[in-house]
Amino acid sequence: MATPRSQAQIRIGAFTLDPVAKVLFRDGVALSLSRKVVETLIPLAERPNEIVTKSDLMAAIWPDRVVEEANLTQNIAQLRRALGASKGEPGYIETFPARGYRLELGPESPPPRTFNSIRWLVLALMLGAAFWFWRSTQMPRSWTTSALTRLPGREVQPALSPDGRQVAFLHLEQDSAIFVAPVEGGEPQRISPGGVAASSPVWSGDGASLAYLEYSAAASQLVLYDLNSRSRQLICPAGPKPFGEESRLLAWSPDGSRFAVVGAHRGLNLIERRDCATRELSSPGDSARLDSDPRWSPDGKTLTFLRGYHRLKSEIFSLDIATAKLTQLTQLGRPIASHDLGFSRGELFFTTSHENSFELYRLRGSSPEPLALRSLFPLQISTAPARATLAFAPLTIDRNIWRLDLETLRWDRIAASTAQDSSPRLSPDGKSLLFRSDRSDTERLYLAAADGSQPRVIAPQARASVASWAPDNRQVVFNDPLTLAVSIYDIPTQQLRPTGIVGLHPIFSRDGQRILTGGNGKIRSWSIGTGTPEILASTRALSLDLDARGEYLYYAKDANDGKLYRLHLPSRREEQVLQDLLPGCSSCWAVSQRGLLYLAAPAQSPDRQELRVRKPNGESVLLLPYPEPLWPEGSGPFSLTPDERFLYTVRLSPPSGADLALAHW
Repeated sequence: MATPRSQAQIRIGAFTLDPVAKVLFRDGVALSLSRKVVETLIPLAERPNEIVTKSDLMAAIWPDRVVEEANLTQNIAQLRRALGASKGEPGYIETFPARGYRLELGPESPPPRTFNSIRWLVLALMLGAAFWFWRSTQMPRSWTTSALTRLPGREVQPALSPDGRQVAFLHLEQDSAIFVAPVEGGEPQRISPGGVAASSPVWSGDGASLAYLEYSAAASQLVLYDLNSRSRQLICPAGPKPFGEESRLLAWSPDGSRFAVVGAHRGLNLIERRDCATRELSSPGDSARLDSDPRWSPDGKTLTFLRGYHRLKSEIFSLDIATAKLTQLTQLGRPIASHDLGFSRGELFFTTSHENSFELYRLRGSSPEPLALRSLFPLQISTAPARATLAFAPLTIDRNIWRLDLETLRWDRIAASTAQDSSPRLSPDGKSLLFRSDRSDTERLYLAAADGSQPRVIAPQARASVASWAPDNRQVVFNDPLTLAVSIYDIPTQQLRPTGIVGLHPIFSRDGQRILTGGNGKIRSWSIGTGTPEILASTRALSLDLDARGEYLYYAKDANDGKLYRLHLPSRREEQVLQDLLPGCSSCWAVSQRGLLYLAAPAQSPDRQELRVRKPNGESVLLLPYPEPLWPEGSGPFSLTPDERFLYTVRLSPPSGADLALAHW
């Protein structure tokens, strides 16, 4: 398949631009640039030494939005700082007032070097070959990349056929649908019907059939699709779809007799094809949230999968099907986006975060080895070892903070960037906004005015989860997402103080004298002065918050069961108050005088969400459909202004640039 310039890597002096992964490298290291900044460079690099008009640039960067020209000017300024080129050097960006910009690239390759002696030429070639052989044993080889799809919306969950000639994938736009496309060029074809949500395409060993999951209001099904007859067959019931999970949830054994699928317990189940008999294979337990991304070994004896502990931590495990022996293969303590079989026997490929980007690694034995394929975003991968080919999909999720007027039902965007802005918390006086963002490449807490202006990092030395305000508007409390160590940050003095407390989702009591924490087995109330704990209830609890009077403590016990509880603190009496909270979004709710505002998933539409109010009398009323499905994990909580007129929450921006790509070894 011919590779146009827009799909090949482009050299810009000491830099290399990968237009497919949308990453700019210098000496093999990915630069910390936002996606939109790199997207500004791509059309300039595709037309080197030519003037690209401002209108062409803005249409390429923001195809579905109307934005101010100042955004383009800011992106150009960031590119100039990153490239650091002077006039006449490759990488210099020249401005043409009222017209556009031109990137100086120079010749694409230097003229060939000549030698005066054939003997020296032969010797140089021999030395070069010897060096290359040694070098290839010491370092990973390079990749060539090309685009596979150019559909609107996003394409995720790539699955290469065993011969590497076709790719199946999940397309997300108005709905979620399974498509199949030839690798060598041709139009993608939809194979799943409308009216149902689909997920996780996988190939049979002979490449003649696909299996995938369908989710509808009536049932969840495991489906087989024969590519020759174009016939679809429902074969077995499947577990409910884990909300907010775009990782693969299904694997098909090489002999075609069994499936591994994520079940209702968020672990893996084994389903026999002949009679749909089901048994549990793995369970994440209380310490982890999900087992996903299953892959069979070529002999069908073992299954590898990702165990997700937190949005910032996951590991690869191997499970012996016959003996149920579980082996942990990695100990990275970082997020792993995807994994698959490597190109050689006994090795795995996986993608994980490293130095402000996601990178492909090879695992042979116990030492991961980088393979020089990077992206600014998490990468899902699928391999075809027979052709030394890998398909990958960047998960380009763009979360921003919005404000909803609960009287007019009008939305306004408050905090936005090309990074992940989430977890809004308004101060008790309604003047300041806390939120979490990775806009500085690492997740940090940000403090801004209530309208989102003047954002700045606070507690830059700390990893932060969801933060909560003290009643005096001067302090915030949060836990480390990995160690659960609780710290207090004083805003006026900019001092961070460890408390010695260990717990989950800490909040201040209404008098500001105590800190309440959840965890796997206890709800505790800690004295800030002495650090002495008092057990309020012996139950698992997360996503804590109090009502206005401090009489009731609200919390979830399981992030994925859709239930919310409250504890009457004077009597220590517990009751369930919600059963239809969006699974995976345990903090997507807020307590108000009108009742509980919360995000729900309507049973009749698995791909849709809605904002509802549970009134004090127990009646649940629809407030409005949510504009687009929210990625649940790490998005909450909801936060209300003191007068309860406005609700702060997270929404997703329209996806862009999430195409499948192919990498050749």
